[in-house]
Amino acid sequence: MKKYERKYYIILPCYNEYRALSELIPAIEKVIKNKYEIVIVDDASSDSTKSLVSLFRQKRNIKYIRHKKNRGPGKAIQTGLKYVIKISKPEDYIVVMDADYTHPPALINSMAALSDERNDIVIGSRFCPGGRQIGVGLLRKLLSFAARVLMTVIFNIRGITDYTSGYRIYRAGLIKDYFKERGEMPVKTSGFEATLELLMKLIFFGASVREAPLILRYDRKYGPTKMNLSAALLGYLFMVLKLKILKPVLTRKNKILHIVNIPWYSGLAAYGEDMAFYSEKYSDKFSYDIEFATVKDSALTEKIKKNFKTIELYGRNSPDTLKSIFKVSRSLNNTKIIFAHTGSSFFLAIAASLFKKVKVYRVRAERGKIKKNIFNIILHKLAAGVIAPTMQIAEDFKEFGIKEKKIFFLPPVVDLNNFSAQPLNKSNLIGIVGRLDKVKGHKILIKSLALIKEQIPDIELIIIGKEEGVAEDELIKEAKSLGVADKIKFMGKVKYETIPILMAECRIGVIPSLGSEAVSRVAVEWMAVGRPVVASNVGCLEEFIGNKYNGFLVSPGDPGELAERIIDILKTGWINEKMAEQAAKYCQEHFTPELYNMYLKKILDE
Repeated sequence: MKKYERKYYIILPCYNEYRALSELIPAIEKVIKNKYEIVIVDDASSDSTKSLVSLFRQKRNIKYIRHKKNRGPGKAIQTGLKYVIKISKPEDYIVVMDADYTHPPALINSMAALSDERNDIVIGSRFCPGGRQIGVGLLRKLLSFAARVLMTVIFNIRGITDYTSGYRIYRAGLIKDYFKERGEMPVKTSGFEATLELLMKLIFFGASVREAPLILRYDRKYGPTKMNLSAALLGYLFMVLKLKILKPVLTRKNKILHIVNIPWYSGLAAYGEDMAFYSEKYSDKFSYDIEFATVKDSALTEKIKKNFKTIELYGRNSPDTLKSIFKVSRSLNNTKIIFAHTGSSFFLAIAASLFKKVKVYRVRAERGKIKKNIFNIILHKLAAGVIAPTMQIAEDFKEFGIKEKKIFFLPPVVDLNNFSAQPLNKSNLIGIVGRLDKVKGHKILIKSLALIKEQIPDIELIIIGKEEGVAEDELIKEAKSLGVADKIKFMGKVKYETIPILMAECRIGVIPSLGSEAVSRVAVEWMAVGRPVVASNVGCLEEFIGNKYNGFLVSPGDPGELAERIIDILKTGWINEKMAEQAAKYCQEHFTPELYNMYLKKILDE
């Protein structure tokens, strides 16, 4: 595929500058190496500008736009930008320079080289090392100095010494993105303060800026300055105050993108949702907009679309993955971090973020040996780091060969305002929360219920969760065959805010899973409401549940051992109370939003 040749659009706002233009246009042509178009915006000149341009246009690539009446230099810049963003490509450069030949055209190439280093704006600066002014009057020097000092004191943008220079290169995609997102141009004012407005609005929008030394040749200017110094000073002062007041509104937040490309809602998807929800809700200093890239009409998409912007991904086969890569890549403007929650989304994230200033983290909320092939090794080397919700998963990463400094621990989190420790009641009610799926072990629990009933006749069980891999009727049939159907209440899918209320009615939380539970949010929630947990020794549960401390671990698939441990707790009141107290304490020591955001801050500050 032929590489796109970047085009330069050189905007020259002018008013009665025909003599300067007659020298400037040929000088520009001599130095520009790329394709170019000169855009002359004539602000109702009364001299021979129009005739001169008509002559030049016969052999040159010049666009001439004339205002019917004089509207000021700011409006001329706006007119030029409006024209260019309609026809330019994002990769193109927009050069804005004075038409009075005080800005040397040769500097365009040096500024463009800095733009090629991924800088959105390059300023021709009179005040950075190597820059200076020749032939500028004392009053105008004082005005520039005062504006520089004022802006440095109020905004102090690192690396900027010249806030009012009119000689700049802008990446066309930056202006196009601003207009697309805000619905207006980043310059509105008509006076000379427009250069300040344009620069600061784009910086607030997230633009990166560099400076190139400018030798301003005011000695080459034909005629007196058109700037009314007192009006310009008032204009700059007003603009500084306006920008200061509007900064919170104008500032564009950086983005974090979570990619979860699975159609079902699992613990993995829940962990991604929690990462977004708790970071945004509980961190006062969190200054990111959060987006998700998810499968169209997936359970996660339906769950989060009210709170977060979503990008709909295509399928997971090869052609669809390629389309998803391009779609995600186009959406990465101002994205600083991508959290990839699956193996395939990890590849998607790395591919989409190539040649962009985006950090990619592989989030692994699942257990199992990480495939050690050359492809996977390369992906992990390109990543900024990996995120482990549990110490077991952190060990999986170490075994794969990830250096410890690239492994970030980010444990599960629970909202203690909703899931708060509640006093134990006296009923012999136990509960299970989770989708009706074979791996969740509902049949094992029902079998154990029949054994428990022999020693605790008033035992009861509530089952909370929607049908997925197992039908409710199938479980009812199993319960009837064991004579415990009257002991079970099926709640189906309930509202999330109802879950802690139902949990608090139980004396024990049961997690009889046959596998999975890489990051068991439900275990954390049971502990948060102050309930001991009897769980299969799978996934992260060994890490969360300490035998005889906040619950018991049992062998997966063993209804006898499961029944025995539940009976131990229910028959011994003081054990139940002690474990309940310790479960709540363990949760408050390990899974609070405050701790979570401390860990998250380490990632964001990298």
